[in-house]
Amino acid sequence: MDHEKKEAVGSRYDVLRRLIPPKLEIIQKQKFDSSTVGKFNLIFKVFLLRYLNLNYEFTTDELIQELERLKISSKLKERIIAISNRLINVEYGGGEISEEEFES
Repeated sequence: MDHEKKEAVGSRYDVLRRLIPPKLEIIQKQKFDSSTVGKFNLIFKVFLLRYLNLNYEFTTDELIQELERLKISSKLKERIIAISNRLINVEYGGGEISEEEFES
């Protein structure tokens, strides 16, 4: 990876570090309800889009493919996919999530 490309990746991660944690803190302080889950889902998707450097809405299969190209642990990949699937189930499949599960 050349120097300019490394700087671009580094600055993208810096943006994520600056923007995502404050958004998560705001959600954490809110009263838990279905809109809280929706807000978290949006932040999670934005994080993945930026982290994976994607410019399109991805399917679960596409997410798996993108995660496979990264050098991250299989445990982390599995956790990301599990969270994504759970959020999809809650948002589109009529699934429910408890406050305790959401907090974890």
